[in-house]
Amino acid sequence: DQLTQIKHNQHLTVEGESREAVTGEQVLSIEGSLHVKAGKVWVNEAGTEIHVKAGQKVVIEAGSEITVKAGGSFVKVDPAGVHLSGALVNLNSGGSAGSGSGFGGAMPALPGGLEPAVTLAPPQTISYQALLQAEQANVPAVKVCPLAGATS
Repeated sequence: DQLTQIKHNQHLTVEGESREAVTGEQVLSIEGSLHVKAGKVWVNEAGTEIHVKAGQKVVIEAGSEITVKAGGSFVKVDPAGVHLSGALVNLNSGGSAGSGSGFGGAMPALPGGLEPAVTLAPPQTISYQALLQAEQANVPAVKVCPLAGATS
């Protein structure tokens, strides 16, 4: 397992490909904005459902064509016009809007077991005069490590 908390910013540049495989769920929660830009093609595929929800508006914009397709029916908007095809077309009668599943992801866990950082007092300075006096009194200024010279 890996738990990571970054207090400020993270920047990543990959000059080749970047691939990721997740065998369980993957949840992405962003408090600000999410911007995604693909240079050529952006493909989303789901086994059973894709749900897009906005608090105010959803704008889907295309340079030349938009198609919504389900079952044997479709709505296509292109420069030639609006094309509607289906076994039965109901205008203002029958049916109702479908609904999606909504967000159900779990928020990430923060790293646990970490103790807060302790700020140590700065080391005490010893004057040159005190070191000279210790030398004259044959008092060591530095203790020798008892493991120095020990062999394993």
